[in-house]
This record gives sequence, C-alpha cells and structure tokens, in this order.
Amino acid sequence: MARVLLFHDYQDRTGGLICLHVEFRVPGLFIVGSYETYCRRYSVSGIVLIISLLICWLIPLVIADQINPEETERVILYTAAGVPSPINLSSLNNSAVSENCTVVLRAPQLNFLVVEIPVNNSSFYQNELLKISGINNIEPDPIRIPDFFSSTPVSNVSISEQWAFNRTDFPQAWTLLKPGLSSPVSIAIIDTGVDSSHPELKPFINQHGFDWVDNSTIMQDVDGHGTYLAGIVCAIVNGDQNSSTERNLTIIPERVGTNATGIYASRSAVAIQHAADNGAKIILMGYGGSGQCPAEEAAISYALSKGSLLIAPAGNEASNEGHYPSDYDGVISVGSTAKTDGLSYYSNYGIFVDLVAPGEGVLSVWPDNTMRTGTGTSPSTALVTGAAALISSVNPDLNKDEIRSILESTSHDLGRTGRDIYYGYGLLDAGVAVAEAEKQHTNVQSSYSLNLSSGLDQIKRSGSFGKGIIGINLSPGWNFVSVPSFPASGKTGGDLFQGINTDGHTIWKYNAVDQDWVAVEKQTNLTPLEGFLLYSDRQSSLPLVLDNRTKAHELNMSCGWNLVGLPNMSPMTAKDALSPISKNWVSLLQYNSTKQNYDPAIIPGANGSHSDSRMLSPFSAYWVYMNAGAIYHPV
Repeated sequence: MARVLLFHDYQDRTGGLICLHVEFRVPGLFIVGSYETYCRRYSVSGIVLIISLLICWLIPLVIADQINPEETERVILYTAAGVPSPINLSSLNNSAVSENCTVVLRAPQLNFLVVEIPVNNSSFYQNELLKISGINNIEPDPIRIPDFFSSTPVSNVSISEQWAFNRTDFPQAWTLLKPGLSSPVSIAIIDTGVDSSHPELKPFINQHGFDWVDNSTIMQDVDGHGTYLAGIVCAIVNGDQNSSTERNLTIIPERVGTNATGIYASRSAVAIQHAADNGAKIILMGYGGSGQCPAEEAAISYALSKGSLLIAPAGNEASNEGHYPSDYDGVISVGSTAKTDGLSYYSNYGIFVDLVAPGEGVLSVWPDNTMRTGTGTSPSTALVTGAAALISSVNPDLNKDEIRSILESTSHDLGRTGRDIYYGYGLLDAGVAVAEAEKQHTNVQSSYSLNLSSGLDQIKRSGSFGKGIIGINLSPGWNFVSVPSFPASGKTGGDLFQGINTDGHTIWKYNAVDQDWVAVEKQTNLTPLEGFLLYSDRQSSLPLVLDNRTKAHELNMSCGWNLVGLPNMSPMTAKDALSPISKNWVSLLQYNSTKQNYDPAIIPGANGSHSDSRMLSPFSAYWVYMNAGAIYHPV
C-alpha cells in the first residue's frame, strides 16, 4: 500500500536551529508515526537523523506488505445445469473483478466453481460475480476440520491386539475369512492425505488418488491424520494374516486439506466425486464442520448413485448441532465410545448418529514410521469402515444399502432399546456382522419382502419355505407388528427392534391378562403371534431370519382385548385366521399405518366394510376382542 511521508521544517527565531517534524501516514488511516527534533540546517547530524527515521519506519512497512498481502476468501459459484464451461470472469468487462478475483477450482459435473475474492469489499465482488450469465447462486466455501482430538506416540505394540479391535469383535470376524478367497474392496480415504511410502500401507495404495491441495498426483501427508485412518482400515482388512495371505484391498487416497488450513467443502466435493468415479465402493471422510454445502451434498448424492457407501465421523464438539458431511442423507454417521461403552465425553450426538465404535486410545501407524494412539470420532469411523470392507469382502454381491443394514441390525444395542440419539443403532459388532454377511452369501435360500403400511400384495420367494430373511418395511409413525415363529438367531424382542429409530418412543407389547401395556426391554422375550407396537421415524426395513417351523405356535388369549398376529406367511381372511376361536372373538381392529388411524372394525358374519372376509396381512398385529379366554391354535 502507498505511504505518504510529510516533512515540515521551520527556523526558530534565533536563525540557528530548525525543527524537524516527520509524520508517517497510510492512506485512509490516521498518522501511524511521528518524530520531532531540533538540529542545525544542513548539519550532518540532521541528515543522518532523517535517513535513520526513514529506515526505521519504511522497512517494517515494506516487510508487512510482503508478509501480509491482501486477504482473500473462497466463495462457491453455482451454475445452472447445462451452462457451457468454462465460465470466464472477464465476461463482466469489470477490471476490478478480472484483476482481483481468481478461479481456483472448477467442477462442471457438479455445477459449481470456486473463486477467491478479496475480503475487503466482499459483498461488492459477490454481487458482481452474480451478474455473470449462468451463475444462479453464490455462497461461502465452508471449512471442515479433521475429527481428531489428540494423538500420543507409542512403541512396541501390535495394532491387531488393541482393545478397540477386541471390543468390536474383529478377532472373531477374522476367523471367518478364507485366505485367498476374499473379493477385492476399494476404499477411498478423503482426508489430509496418506503416506504412500509407509511400509504398512504401500502395498495397498492406488495411484489414482489425487492431492487437491497442491493439485498433484504425488500423494503426501504432512499432518498424519489420513495416514492414521488408513492404517486402521488396512490393519482390519488384513487382520491377523501374514504377508503371504494379505487381503485384496485398494486404498484410494484423496488429500483435501491440512490441520492448519482446514478442509474446504468444495475440495471435499470434488474428492468425493473423483473417488466414486475411480470405483471406490466405500468412502471414508475423516473430517467435519458446521454449515451445509450444496456442492458437497451434490457430490454425496452422486457417489450414492454410483453405489458407494459413505461413512463420516459425527464430530468432537459434544454437541447435537449440525455437523457435515456426517449429517447428510445417505451418510453413516459414527460416534465414539470409551472403554466402558459409554459415549465419549467429546462425541457429538443427535438424530443423525447411526453407529458408535471405540474412539479413545485407538492405535495406528504414523507418517514418520512410528505408532500413535489417537482419540476422536474419526478412529471410530475407521473401525466401521474396516467392518464394512470385511462384509463386502465375504459377500461382494451386497450393495451399499445391504451393507449398511447389516452393520446396523447386528450392532450391540446401548442406551434405550432401539435406536437413540446417543448410540444410534448401537455399538459396532464386526464378528456378528461378518457372520451375517457370509450366511446371506452362502446359506440363504429364500427371500421375502413384506410391506406393513399398505398390506401384503405378494410374497416374493425362491427355494425352501422353512427359513429365510424377512424384510418388514415399516412406515413412518406407529406400526403394529408380529412374527409367526421364533427368530433363527435367538434374538430377543430388544435385539430385534434395536435397528429401528424410534425417535425416543418406547416399544410396547400388550398384556392381555392385565389389560395393560408393558415396555419392551433389551431382554424381553419374543413370543410368536404376540403383537408389538413400535414407532419408526421414517420408512425403514426390519430384517430378521425365522426358524424352521416344525409345528404351529399357540397363544393364550384372555377375555377383553388381545394384540395378536397371523400364524401364516401369506394373507388370510379374518374369518379363516380366527376360525379356531370363532365362538369367542367379537370384533377385530386393524391399524392402517399409512394413514395412521384404524380401519372399520371387522365383525363375525358382517358384510360390507365390516365383513370378516376382509384380508389380513402377515407380520401385522391386530386387536381382537374376546368374550371369554381361549387358546388360539392356528390352523
């Protein structure tokens, strides 16, 4: 910036001395320095004094100019679909924009570009940029940070023997893996980069990664966080195997920022798209921050459409405020637990948390060829990512939604029964998850799809009738459900319903003897034909495997209201379903979960809307009023 120096001299009345007054000014500011002294005109000391003052004041100002150039900020310009690329800033014929604004990133497939503008007069430049044809919106580029709380160097330890792996039952999962038979899994790690020369990681690094900070294909990690996450994932997928039987794993590293500068959401967006385009089946995003970003959200939608499973840490602010990218729809949000299974004191919580995993003192590699234990929700996310990789490895036919369903349905329920705002669906259980994936791959002989909200239109199945996976689709709101047989896994009622987000509502069953509701706890036994009332916050699926039914189950029914399910796997009329108790039932009420209200009552022998020839759907529960107690022996 230009400086103005004002010199004033005047001779005193004796004529022998002059007063020198020097002021140093910066345009637009007050005087920033002044000096006044007396000396004789033309004296050497006076000249030396003036030169010294100039040096003392000008050198710091010149250095300041070099160290602190005019600050800039990044803004994202969103373009309308189909706008020709590239957009040229010079099209404005505005020299202020063309000279002071710089395009630093273009993402035509995601319909945005990023421009650096001066912080001073930011609103002016943003208004000018909005005048460019094809630009329909402009927003700041949010900054994310790696979700890492702390790290501590350690030595003489083994990654595979650490407590976090044991608590999530990875040793059991490894026993189910068959050397040389696992399918390849490609995982993108979007973070601070990955040390591609590290001996523990080098065999797994894919050269298709990219450094979005330095715009280079040469990967580095000056911070260590991305390398740390990659180490956890590689240790899980490789398990306790030696080098001769290493798993078929590929790591695609995407460097999007540093601990010092943070991670711009725009870089996150292009890295997600790049990873999906390069075949990443699983994408780990080890960072987060406040503020939604349409560019980042569009990239996530794009990756989901390509079949990628996206996983991100819930955040380390001990808050339930918005945190992204973990809170975007379709992303698995992972919280952190301590060795006591309690939620870590720093872990975020809220309705978007899906799973929790150990996040305190988790061991992994570091770029300087050392080992460190780390704490935060990001190591928890790496554990879930590793489990997802094992699931995909043993059952490559599973898509992203099926992998997610297995992770959620096999988790160990913590806190309130069912999904809650602190633990989500529960604590990661890799052993059970991998076993379930392998079982589906090799042993499942039948598959059913049932819809409780609209009634059963058809049952899709192939193979034997006795045993199969049931996908019970719940509609948002209250649902009455029942099963005709015991789960093959021996699950309790608490286990069965833990994968449903009840939005804080208690799950109930009805005690017909006492004519009162009973809360379903974790160890509540599940009785066939018994009805349950549960709340789901969204359209969701309740997976279970039923045991081989060698005989029909019975249910003691009491005088008054009973909550009862169908004994069959196919639709039946009310008359046929209740024929064993035809002398005792008085009326039947069917709850319509789509409309969230009751349909007209069904009455024995009635016609029209009350007819007992109306169809009842399996896996639903119905209110049946009895005039006397009886044992329900299904036909």
